[in-house]
This record gives sequence, C-alpha cells and structure tokens, in this order.
Amino acid sequence: MPKVRAPPFSVSARRFNGGVDADRAIAAIAERQHGLITLDQALLAGLTRAGAKHRVGTGRWERLHPGVYRMAGSARTFEQEVLAACRAAGPGATASHRSAATLLGLPGLTPTTELTVVCEHAVRLKGVTVHRSVRLDGADRFWVKRIPVTTPAAP
Repeated sequence: MPKVRAPPFSVSARRFNGGVDADRAIAAIAERQHGLITLDQALLAGLTRAGAKHRVGTGRWERLHPGVYRMAGSARTFEQEVLAACRAAGPGATASHRSAATLLGLPGLTPTTELTVVCEHAVRLKGVTVHRSVRLDGADRFWVKRIPVTTPAAP
C-alpha cells in the first residue's frame, strides 16, 4: 500500500518538528498578516519554541512585542505596527482612536503614527497606548486591510 502524505499546512505538520512544512505554513500566515506571525500561530503550524527562538537569533524573525514577530524582509508599515499591537494585546484587541481614524482615512485628519488599541484587559506594550473597554460587538468593530478597527462612533 502506498504511503499517504499529508498535504502541506495540515495539522499533521507538527510531526515535522518545525521543518519545511511548518515554515511554509508560517509564511502563508505572515503573508495575510502584513508580514507578522504570533508565537501561538507558529506553534499551531508545527514549530517548536526552540525553533522560534532560533529564528529570532538568526535574524529571520524580529520580535516586535511579546509573542509577536515580524518576518525578515517584510515591509515595515503602519498597518504592520497596528496589527502587531492588536495581536500582542490579546484576543478582541482592536485598533482605536487616531490609529483607527488613520486606517479609515477619515477626512480632515492628519494621518498619525501613534499606536492605540482598545481591549478588555489591562496590558502594557512598549510604544502603544492601550485603553481598557468592554468587549466590542459587531456594530463597534470591523476590519480594514485585515486589521480589527473600531467604528468612528465606538469608544
């Protein structure tokens, strides 16, 4: 009976212990996330913590926040920085205030480089203003360029 090989990016990529299949899965995720990968996503793709540490040590990844990394060679953009802050702040974190306004391209506003997010719990991130708020529902947030953003009327 011929050996059946799992397709790339499958959950079985874990067995490769951070090999080529895990790197391909991670690259596909990062491509959709402005060049970013989280440690949790990398682990789900089959990479080990040691593999992640190795990629940082060799310069293939750059640590932006705890558990959030930029892939070497990816463009440094405002969108990347905002999404990194959202990922680092945890589930439900959303770009807000002037960061959201800049992403939305609201008229009459000078674009900013300020990073501001809102989330349900207290968290500190270097270079990011974090506001604590109740959980935002569907009417208060949506996505711009795959980044969660508050609506203009939300807190």
